[in-house]
Amino acid sequence: MTTPPGDDERFEHIPWEQVGPTGDRNKLILYGLAGAILIAGLTASVVGGRGAPTDLVSTPTTTTLAAEVATTQETIAEIPTTTVSAGATDDVGQPRAWSEADLLAFPAETLAAEAAALAEWLASDFFTIDGGTQIRDDLKRVLPQGSALPTAPSGSRSFVEWARAVSVQESTPGVYEVLVVVRRLAASDGETYQRIAPIGVVIGLSWTEQGWSVTDLPILTDPPLLVQAPAWPLEEVPAEIGAAAVASTGGDVLGGVQVGEIWRLVVTIVDPTGVSWPVVIWSDEAGIRASAPAQPVQP
Repeated sequence: MTTPPGDDERFEHIPWEQVGPTGDRNKLILYGLAGAILIAGLTASVVGGRGAPTDLVSTPTTTTLAAEVATTQETIAEIPTTTVSAGATDDVGQPRAWSEADLLAFPAETLAAEAAALAEWLASDFFTIDGGTQIRDDLKRVLPQGSALPTAPSGSRSFVEWARAVSVQESTPGVYEVLVVVRRLAASDGETYQRIAPIGVVIGLSWTEQGWSVTDLPILTDPPLLVQAPAWPLEEVPAEIGAAAVASTGGDVLGGVQVGEIWRLVVTIVDPTGVSWPVVIWSDEAGIRASAPAQPVQP
């Protein structure tokens, strides 16, 4: 059936022969069927999600979801549980809640180093008499209560030239005994200073979570002893080796001895005040400065 010109054309059926070739028509049919199947599947999924019994869609979906839940639960179960103690180290810089056990668990090397430094400090102050009251007040504060303090005649002075911790022993947990060797310069009123022979003292220190404390007055003990070694022989040194030593030090060659393939030379160096200091240098046979042997053995 046709319509008058100018009006829209109307058909009682789809004119496939006018739409396109037969191949295109077949494609349209296939597309239509695929769309119908897709709509039917979506509808079934929606209905199944609302509780309708749809075996075709809901059964596989339910099985897959259950498997995923089981897998998730298994994964969570495998995550290890970490227990953080009250004194654990915080890697992000947050405040820590230290316990006594944590404080006593500091590395022994750290505590020993602190004990050595404090012992040297205490020995230096204890053996200093400078005419003031500051050091005396400090000693009253850090020594055990009621401890005796140094006394000196009027005008006397004592200064610590050096104090060195030579050994640290932990007698009991948190209690350290530090052997300190002290050398002093002392003078009576109006007199020149004299160097006093070194003495050894043991400083006792105790460490707790409150900090360090001194356990007692310095305990007198013997300092480490030096034993005199046999003399090194001094022989005449070859001229070229001696000349090279004089050129490098500016002093005189007192003599030397050959040890293996190198020479031990005793030379003098003179400071600006005119004092001559005998020292040792090592030289090879060409007069070039050499390193000392790891364990020099006298020939």
